[in-house]
Amino acid sequence: MIEVEAPRSDLETGRSQLHQYMRDLASTAPWLDVAHGVVTNGIETEYYVLERGGTPQLKKEGNSLSEVMATVLVKLCADKVPVVAPEDLVEVLGVAMGLSNAVIRPLYETLRWYSDHRGAPEAARVLQFFETWRGLHASFINISEEGWDALRRLAHNLQLQIRERNNEWLLLFAIEPYLKLAIRAITLAKLGRATNSIDNFASAVSGMRHVF
Repeated sequence: MIEVEAPRSDLETGRSQLHQYMRDLASTAPWLDVAHGVVTNGIETEYYVLERGGTPQLKKEGNSLSEVMATVLVKLCADKVPVVAPEDLVEVLGVAMGLSNAVIRPLYETLRWYSDHRGAPEAARVLQFFETWRGLHASFINISEEGWDALRRLAHNLQLQIRERNNEWLLLFAIEPYLKLAIRAITLAKLGRATNSIDNFASAVSGMRHVF
């Protein structure tokens, strides 16, 4: 699990929250041998491991998020997921998978429809959520032009024609629920709680709010 603090803020509060989340996970799933956790403010980053019956132990820290996360990725891949290269991770979660096409495309197309039909029922409510999210995102995360280029390539892979910046934001808004759903589904599967229906999945996630 990952606890993200405001940019350049002190890690103390986030560290305490992360440790509590790790302990909560351990008590919820006592059959787990180990839990992994990361706290970061975007620069300073700490990686902790909680083994069964123990307390969170610091395994790596540094002033480079990418450096610490590289260690985390190697550990997780070696222990849990058969990933040996970034391309393999893309195969699991990337846009080439049918799941991503089945989730991202309909979400984007629905958002785009509401954006183009602002007088439709519920359009104002949907777009209000979108504008609130975009305002928060723009305030805390600076997307470089390289980042927008990557988003356009993703749109091309999904066979979406996107030419306006507002539509790029709509696509980004659609991607986040997919990633959240994928991460939660993987976590439930690792905990032995995989579900076979949307209703059961929603119930399982709601029952683990202290973790998610």
